Amino acid sequence: IKRFITERYASLKMPFYGMLGYVKKNSAKERYKGLNKSIENKKNEINLKNLSLVKNDNNETIFRTKHKTNRNKCNSKIFITHILHSWN
Repeated sequence: IKRFITERYASLKMPFYGMLGYVKKNSAKERYKGLNKSIENKKNEINLKNLSLVKNDNNETIFRTKHKTNRNKCNSKIFITHILHSWN
């Protein structure tokens, strides 16, 4: 998230970006607990403006975060949809 906030991955020619991750151990619901705590602990560092939970069960958790960039090289607001999927 921080690379997007600091605009290290920013370009005016590329309006959309993505990241991919997967859950190897535990359920998506369990992993979300840890991620939510980590995001909350670093909310100032990552310029978190909002976190909203869309879906939360053992197989899949979807949540969205809204951030503000540091430099305003591109759009000053970043919206990220996080999808955690369990492979159990």
